[in-house]
Amino acid sequence: MGTAALSHIMSRWPDAHTAESAPALVERDDALRRLDLLFEDCAASRGATVVIAGGAGAGKTALLHAFMARAARAGATVLEAFGSCAERDLPLGVLRQLSRGGSRAGLPDATGAHGSDGLLPDTAFGPSADMSTGLSAAVHAVPAGHPRPHLLQDLWVALRTLSQHAPVVLAVDDTHLADTASLRGLIYLGRRLGSQRVLLIATELADPAGDRLRNAWQTDLLRQPRCHRLRVGELSVRGVAEVLTPRLGASAAREAAPGWRDLTGGNPLLLRALVEDLPAAPGPAPAGQPAHPSPGEAFGKAVLTCLRRGGEPLLRVARGIAVLEEAGSAALLPRLLDVDPAVTRPVPARILDTLEAAGVLRAGRFRHTAARAAVLADLDGPARTALHRRAAELLYSAGAPAEDVAVHLVAAEHAREPWGLDVLCRAAVTALVRDDVGCALECLRLAGLACEDDDQRATVALLRARVEWRINPGAALRHVEPLVPALLTGQLPSQHALTLVKLMLWHGREDDATAGLRELETRRDQLDTQSLAGLDLIREYLQANHPPLAARISSLDGADGWRPKASALSVAASATDGPLLPAVTTLTDVLRTGANHDTVRTAEWVLQATPLDDVTLGSLEWALLVLVYADRADIAASWCDQFLREAALRQAPTWQAMLSGIRAEVAVHQGDSPAAEQHARAALTLIPGWTWGVGIGRPLSALIAATTVTGSHAVDQLAAPIPDAMFQTRFGLQYLYARGQQRLSHGRLHAALDDLLTCGRLMTAWDIDLPSFVPWRVEAALTLVRLGRTAEARALADEHLSRPGGGRVRGMGLRALAAALDARERPAVLLAAVDILQERGDRLQLAYALADLSDAHRRSGELTKARMITRRAVLLAQECGAEPLRQRLTDRSGDDTPGYGGIAATLSAAELQVAMLAASGRTNREIAKKLYITVSTVEQHLTRAYRKLRVNGRADLPVILQV
Repeated sequence: MGTAALSHIMSRWPDAHTAESAPALVERDDALRRLDLLFEDCAASRGATVVIAGGAGAGKTALLHAFMARAARAGATVLEAFGSCAERDLPLGVLRQLSRGGSRAGLPDATGAHGSDGLLPDTAFGPSADMSTGLSAAVHAVPAGHPRPHLLQDLWVALRTLSQHAPVVLAVDDTHLADTASLRGLIYLGRRLGSQRVLLIATELADPAGDRLRNAWQTDLLRQPRCHRLRVGELSVRGVAEVLTPRLGASAAREAAPGWRDLTGGNPLLLRALVEDLPAAPGPAPAGQPAHPSPGEAFGKAVLTCLRRGGEPLLRVARGIAVLEEAGSAALLPRLLDVDPAVTRPVPARILDTLEAAGVLRAGRFRHTAARAAVLADLDGPARTALHRRAAELLYSAGAPAEDVAVHLVAAEHAREPWGLDVLCRAAVTALVRDDVGCALECLRLAGLACEDDDQRATVALLRARVEWRINPGAALRHVEPLVPALLTGQLPSQHALTLVKLMLWHGREDDATAGLRELETRRDQLDTQSLAGLDLIREYLQANHPPLAARISSLDGADGWRPKASALSVAASATDGPLLPAVTTLTDVLRTGANHDTVRTAEWVLQATPLDDVTLGSLEWALLVLVYADRADIAASWCDQFLREAALRQAPTWQAMLSGIRAEVAVHQGDSPAAEQHARAALTLIPGWTWGVGIGRPLSALIAATTVTGSHAVDQLAAPIPDAMFQTRFGLQYLYARGQQRLSHGRLHAALDDLLTCGRLMTAWDIDLPSFVPWRVEAALTLVRLGRTAEARALADEHLSRPGGGRVRGMGLRALAAALDARERPAVLLAAVDILQERGDRLQLAYALADLSDAHRRSGELTKARMITRRAVLLAQECGAEPLRQRLTDRSGDDTPGYGGIAATLSAAELQVAMLAASGRTNREIAKKLYITVSTVEQHLTRAYRKLRVNGRADLPVILQV
């Protein structure tokens, strides 16, 4: 035996030090008492064999060592040996260890001398002299793997002689790993202990998946009258709590014990490793705060120790399960491990039972991912790769889902099978559906290495672009850049070409997009139904988002204002999965002719019928915008918030950014500038500004509009360079309008007017001149009034009021009209604007209208009314975050009194309604007419309101009334 093996034996000898330092046994008192009784019988010349069985890591070795220490203290001679995988093929290795134990203890050998070779000389375990010169017939008669009879006889004589001085304990650990010859020798010795002072104690793995000899070891010994079997089971919850108490404290240990037992199956080795993985703490855990198990390095090592002590079959099966588990295909385990099902089908089942008993598995799967990770990390690279390749082949042959097969292809970095590319692409699409972008990208990265022709490379590149787009639209472009030449020359398949055109449009590459669309149009008659529907959808999309480009494409077939026929719309709707085409056509209709009940109903249907994904995001966007431009921003806000929450849960930054941009636009239309600023900043932060392409106009314009209202000026730090192509899109119109508002607020009147008139000119030329989309005439008229060009301002205001639009748009138009009228005409027009805006709920525009009404009353000398209305306007400006307006009104009135919202609760609904109208400057007769009540009733409501609010008259109402 080599020096290393001898050192190993010495390290496991239960001397006083190890006995003292070993962890205390838990729930093993009954087993120790039974061993003590058997030792007493042994001392009385009634020897026996004891087999301690249990799962891997169940504490068999700890129990054996505890008893060895007790026997040694009682005066027994203790000889130890152990089986191991490394020495399993070393003949007589375990018997040699037992013999050497006598040498270590200074015991006499069979002759009575204190020799250095132990119970028998070392030569007794090696080749005999006659074996070196030629085998005799007698030697040939001994089968391979059997010890020579004279060796066992000599060993037995030595043990019997030794037992005359003191009881002898033979302790053999892990007999399931013992070499075959030693195992036969132990059977030989076990049959002869009945009347001797020798006690043989062996530990073994419960239900080992061994060969027939190891089964014979059990059956031959257990039928002997002096053979006993002790079963070492898992720890109970109470036992787990006992192990945890020194570290956690009694109370915390009791609370934590069920969770720790569930993770370890009650395996003492795994349990103590988990305790070791706990972070260092100065003392027990606080009461009521049980420590949660957190498997770390020690736990992983303990799992591997369990497996190695269980033998190579255990470790091999565990590795196979670790490889197969992620794909959920454990049924293929025998084939993966090349087990012959016709001969040894029960063997894997027994090993699975052993792994379950060890607390490593539960229901055929690892109890914790840390255990699986430790097993996989223990596999060397080539072995792991081979297992994954074999698993992929088996799964594919069994018809498993593509994603299950792809798991192993990616792990093996292997895709050269004829079916590998198809499997990886299908798995990537499935992964994207379940929002696993990382998995999809890994599959497509490997698929890219397996491509053999241009068509395959294009397919993979566009799939990678689709996946990347969800997290970073800019990164998506690099995958498809090599495909642009093929797009321009018509060498790209139609479906690939349509996808690439959409990306070109997003990034503002209109020349490439135009060339690609023209090439598709030249072979329109050759396109399949789906490609034709996709082409018509893009053309409809251009009408709403890229009107100049739409006109250029329409010139190909000589049709101004091209629109697909009804039959084409029907085909496209079915080919594009339902709501997609109706959403974009409805948006185009709204931008051209305004909204009606049918368009709102269609938009709501699309929102209800359409799930959020990469393909339908555009459909949802257009449906939301239809609601906004139909003056139903309240409904759009609710839907948008719902989709935003879903996008955040599904961790899709591009979705979040786009929806945040839409939500910012909705907030602008609601007059909620703080919300608009918040959502616009989020949109420009979630994905880099340069990746927005032409779409950056939406969040940037919302941010500019919001900061113009709130007085914040931190815009440039979030804005990326604006692509020139943006000004050829709908987003460019929004940007020009917002910039015009900003310049107007800064007093740059001519620059503001230039932006606003340019915006209007483009909207008119593109036939999307809808005031509810961009009310450019309102701001242009207000600018013209400040420039003294009132006639032009009035003409624009009248034109605005003649265009389609809801209440909010009309209220804004009336305000612009009032600015162009004589001072005496303004109050009536502004009162009408206030009524409309108050009814529509746009508090920001209402604040502006009230500010103008206050100014009109002041100019006409009605200072009391002016003061009352100013106070109300201040409150509204404060609520809307319109700090510049609030400051201007405060400077004008010298009164910055906040409202007292709780006081208004003392009024009845009728009293509150009348009081609010009175606070806005209306006379009793005007209030009566508006509410369809008598003047007397108005007076009665006001009298009660004054009394409840403890004020002297209507001049004091705005001071205390929250409106």
